[in-house]
Amino acid sequence: MCILDGTHLCPHPTTKVPPDQLSALEVTGKPSSTAEADILSFIDPRWLQCLCCWFFRNAGLDLDSGDHRVISSMVLEAADLDTAPDQVFYFISAAPRFGKLLLKTESSWNELSAGQNFTQEQVEQNRLWYHHRASNTGFRGHDSFRFILSDMDSESLTQSFLISIRTVDRGEIVLHTKAVHLREGERVVLITDILLALDSAGRPEELVFTVSTPPRHGLIHAIQRPGVPLISFTQLDVAAHRVCYTHNNDHDSETDSFR
Repeated sequence: MCILDGTHLCPHPTTKVPPDQLSALEVTGKPSSTAEADILSFIDPRWLQCLCCWFFRNAGLDLDSGDHRVISSMVLEAADLDTAPDQVFYFISAAPRFGKLLLKTESSWNELSAGQNFTQEQVEQNRLWYHHRASNTGFRGHDSFRFILSDMDSESLTQSFLISIRTVDRGEIVLHTKAVHLREGERVVLITDILLALDSAGRPEELVFTVSTPPRHGLIHAIQRPGVPLISFTQLDVAAHRVCYTHNNDHDSETDSFR
């Protein structure tokens, strides 16, 4: 196969066509004789290509830095009338440099590397994802992976799937805090009315609070793990009501804080 006009995968134009034969019978009143000759078939390669052309879409992907997105059949598709989607294979020759190519299985996610493959059927089932790793040395705003398309009978030239990645300017982080009042030994859940951090990116899962100075008279911990101090948590954890402060019942304390 080869790429034709960037949209079709077709047989290579040097595909051989078997010669035909012509038999001739000569009748002259004498003993008859028969002659055979090979006839070479002269076929326009472009017409030959159209007999078995593959539809091929390779539109690339756009996403923000640190984001992940599905690679669907809207951006990557190969198909013809004679090959089922589960028999159209993408063999990876070079994996992405600045992210992960992930394939969803029944029980987990598998990172694909050079030498591995996925099928068109898996693409159509939205099981192929790209996850960009932020803060990569040498990153210049784009990534890619290379592959060879095959139906196990023939294969394409090496193709590249391009991934454009937008760098997000987070700007300054704005922090809002509010004092809370509770009795000795009580627990309070940290909600966004009490602790809220905002930036221009709007991704609470990437805003991380690191506890550098823990409270002296209590404990910052996950609701599901009482007694185990948290070293860090995210704004998303706060929004989901997963973090709380529990006072240690110290009778000599009137205030407490953490940094």
